[in-house]
Amino acid sequence: MSIVSLDDCLFFLGIDTDETDNSISGAIDSLRLEAEEFVSNYCRRTFDETSYRLERYDGNGGTNLNLNNYPITAVDRVAIGTLNVIQVRNTNQYSTATVSATTTGMRLVIDGTANTTVTFAANTTMIAVVNAINALGSGWEAKVSSNIYSNFKSVELIPLYGLSSIDSNWVDLYKTNTPLSDFHVYLDRGQIKRYSGFPSGEQNIFIDYTAGYTSSNMPSDLQLAVKIIVQYLYNKNQESSFGLTQYRIGYNSVLSIFEEGSIPKEVERIIFRYCRKKV
Repeated sequence: MSIVSLDDCLFFLGIDTDETDNSISGAIDSLRLEAEEFVSNYCRRTFDETSYRLERYDGNGGTNLNLNNYPITAVDRVAIGTLNVIQVRNTNQYSTATVSATTTGMRLVIDGTANTTVTFAANTTMIAVVNAINALGSGWEAKVSSNIYSNFKSVELIPLYGLSSIDSNWVDLYKTNTPLSDFHVYLDRGQIKRYSGFPSGEQNIFIDYTAGYTSSNMPSDLQLAVKIIVQYLYNKNQESSFGLTQYRIGYNSVLSIFEEGSIPKEVERIIFRYCRKKV
C-alpha cells in the first residue's frame, strides 16, 4: 500500500497508460516512491497502516503520550518498566563477545563471528532460548533469572544490541513489567492519556499498536501533495532542467531537488498539517 497509486500519478500527469512504455512508467513510479518517502520524512511519521510492537517512549511525568504514528486503529498493549528474565554470558578469555536480542532471535558474536541460530520461532519460551544457548558451546552460557519466567514467550524479550558478555560478564535480557489498563486512547490524534500520569524515565514506556491509513481512507489532499511533487519533478525533466539522476528526495534534505531549497508552496501548505508535533 502507498499514499497514491502509480495509475493516479499517470492520470494526474495526463499520460495514457495504454500508450506509455515501461521505461516512462518505471521512471514515474520511482519519482512517486521517492516523493512518498520525502513526505513521510518531512512529517516524521508513516502514513501506511502499520503495526508497531514494543515501541519505546520516554515517560514524561505527564498525563499525555503522543505516539509516533497516527491515526491509531488499535492498541494492544501499554506497559511500564522492565523485568530481567534471562542472563547470558561467555566464559572465554582473551576474546570479544557480545549479546543482542533482536526482534526474531538471539545474535551471539564471539571474535567477530555471529551465531543467529537461536530463533524465537524455533524456541518459543524463555527456557527454550536458554537451553538452545547452552547447547551452542563456544563458552556460551544462559539461565533464567527465576523459574517463574521459564514458560513466558520468547518473543516478549525486548530488543537490545551489542552488549559485552566476555570474561563471564552476565548480560541481562528483559521483558516488559507492568501492563496498564487505566488509560484512554484518542485515535485521530494518536495520543494516549493516563490520568494518573506516565512515570518519568528514559525509554520506560512500551506500546504495541497499529496506526496509519488504508487505501480507502488515505486523505485526498495528502495524495494530491505527492502527485504535485511527482508532476513538478517530471516537468523539470521534460524541460531538461536537470537529469533524472538528480531526483533523489529521500533522507537528505530538500536542497538537492527544489529550487532555492523550497518545496512547491501547495505541497508545503498541505503536508505541514500532517507533521507529527512532538511534546
